Amino acid sequence: MSKILFLDIDGVLKSFDDMYSRLYLWKKDSTNIKHKTRDEFGELFDERCVRWLEYIIEKTDCKIVISSSWRHNGLKAIQLMWELRDLPGEVIDTTPNSTDPDIINLYASTNNEADRGYEIQEWIDINKPEKYCIVDDENDMLSHQNFVRTDKNIGLDKKTAMDIIAILNSPSSDNKF
Repeated sequence: MSKILFLDIDGVLKSFDDMYSRLYLWKKDSTNIKHKTRDEFGELFDERCVRWLEYIIEKTDCKIVISSSWRHNGLKAIQLMWELRDLPGEVIDTTPNSTDPDIINLYASTNNEADRGYEIQEWIDINKPEKYCIVDDENDMLSHQNFVRTDKNIGLDKKTAMDIIAILNSPSSDNKF
């Protein structure tokens, strides 16, 4: 397995700014299909953020592992959503919903309150990707992990996309586990 992007959704692909503008327009005219805010899977994603994801995938050829709370819907449902919404990239897995206590004990001495970081670390330890990057709007990662934080109001943008690409395309020795 080569390059993995651990992808959060809320605050990354679904910016709060886009969500509020869609909600405002939908409340103003809920019969207008242009102002649709959701589908059978949930709230729609910010098209600008999706384009940046497409750019990241094009430049890195990474695969996607969903680390978002959306993973609780199940891998098959997420993959179906990806297909029906015509989203870029290939979702190959989700992170665990809970963490093995051994993982917490192994990394707990240097980290506090890193719930999602532990779940991602468990996936990394089991699957051993060549390179990885985590993108999230929350900072609950382990201190040694390759992490890019988005502003939840903006989501993926040029700066975060370039930071992710730099990590995923860096020489292997620079990618820490």
